[in-house]
Amino acid sequence: MAIFQDSVLMGGFFFFLSTYLLYFSTKKISQSQLPEKTRKKLNVFCFVVFIAIVILIFAYHSSHYMSNLNG
Repeated sequence: MAIFQDSVLMGGFFFFLSTYLLYFSTKKISQSQLPEKTRKKLNVFCFVVFIAIVILIFAYHSSHYMSNLNG
């Protein structure tokens, strides 16, 4: 399907999916019985993974856009 080849729609979908996963994971980590220091480290790790996913989404979109721009 052509909808799966659109980098904007796919990037948007994965952005919203990763945002939901970030929200869900930080909520579960905050409610856990882990020590405070461990919870902070896990939350920082979740945010770092989220930032990496966003960078990958933009890299994919820009490479896809540039390849279509050049023909």
